[in-house]
Amino acid sequence: MVVGDRAAPGRTEGETPAARGDAEGHRRLRFLRSRWAWILAATALVLVVTFCVLTTVLFGFEHNLWLAGMMAGAAYNLILYYTKSISQCITAHAVTNLCLGSYVLYTGRWQFW
Repeated sequence: MVVGDRAAPGRTEGETPAARGDAEGHRRLRFLRSRWAWILAATALVLVVTFCVLTTVLFGFEHNLWLAGMMAGAAYNLILYYTKSISQCITAHAVTNLCLGSYVLYTGRWQFW
């Protein structure tokens, strides 16, 4: 160690002011990343919920029995949310229509169609 080259208070020996500034900058950057990540996650959640409600309502109003349509739309939204696969929703909708169509043809209760 050279005489007169002592570490300033609060710094360890060998630490330069630039290195200390870098560490503080990284802490600030980490805070901003976590803050923005939280904001983006909250925004995404709001959008997902909004679009799920919107598609459920639209799916319900597209059918004669709107409450049953909304319940089916909510079920298909849950399937999409948990499986992340649109093909599963299409398959579920096809199976629902097949079962409902079979029931209507068998019983002759055309008000459900």
